[in-house]
Amino acid sequence: MCNKEETEMSFIDDMKIGKKLIGGFLIVVIILAIVAAYGYINAQSAATRSAEMYEDATIPISLLGNVQADFQQLRAEIYRFIYVPEARGSLDTTMNDLDANIQKNMAEFRNRQLSAAEQTTLAKFDASYAEFMKLYRDTKEAARANNMEKVNADLSAGSPLINARTATVAAYKDLIQLNTNKAKNLADQTAADAATASILLAVLTIAGIIIALAVAITLTRGITGPVNMVAANLKELSMGHLGNRMKMNRKDEIGEMAEVMDQFSDDLQNNVIGTMQKIANGDLSSDVKAKDAQDEIGPALRTTTESLRTLVAEANMLSKAAIAGQLSTRGNADKFKGGYKEIIQ
Repeated sequence: MCNKEETEMSFIDDMKIGKKLIGGFLIVVIILAIVAAYGYINAQSAATRSAEMYEDATIPISLLGNVQADFQQLRAEIYRFIYVPEARGSLDTTMNDLDANIQKNMAEFRNRQLSAAEQTTLAKFDASYAEFMKLYRDTKEAARANNMEKVNADLSAGSPLINARTATVAAYKDLIQLNTNKAKNLADQTAADAATASILLAVLTIAGIIIALAVAITLTRGITGPVNMVAANLKELSMGHLGNRMKMNRKDEIGEMAEVMDQFSDDLQNNVIGTMQKIANGDLSSDVKAKDAQDEIGPALRTTTESLRTLVAEANMLSKAAIAGQLSTRGNADKFKGGYKEIIQ
């Protein structure tokens, strides 16, 4: 497990900083896209379910409500027809219109996609309503003929007309109840789905925030930590402490910078300081070469070494001349500058 984590971290460390930042941004964008897509899908699902409720429950209930209202008025109009003879002409028209409305609404209801229970109940309604209207018209004709004995018999409890009316009322009420139950089930399902969606959306959002924070923290630590190490090493170099090495095993820009700084520290410690220590100990054998045309350290060390070599050579020459009694011998002071020149003069 540890090796796997180290491999993953090494992969991240070796990635260029630009790619890290873009990758982190893309991860956050993907998380946001997932959350947005889930929210959109649930919104579409809710819209679809609302449309389904409207089409499969609300419209049928409205149609059946119209049937109920017209049928109740139809029931009442028979009594006016019987007991208000002078209104029978207009009542005929009204009652025919009510029957036409009922037939129209039920035809529209019948053309909808119905469940098996609705189809069974609709068949009961069709049979009882047809029987009711047949007996209804017979009662109207009896009233028109002033056959009150038949009228009273038709309107008495338990008569075929009343039984057909009761069966018709029971049928459309059952149809209304079936669609009310359907609407309630759809509403309950929508509420349950909405609750589940809210929980999942909250979980996705929290998970997204956690992942985004983890990505941000990982990237921050992966960048600021090494940068702080580089800054600390620069401070050490400014104080003349050349023994520190960062040894970062990474291939991004920070790793490249750390590698260059380690090479610079090696060069200062081994070449520059090493050469200066040799000079201090009298060893002038070092042959420092310039790294390129812009190198200023190498040429300066080379010039220093060559000046000291020449100075030593002149001093040896003067010493040998003095030992030989050649006191008039003088060194070539023009080869030197500053304090070196004063020594030879």
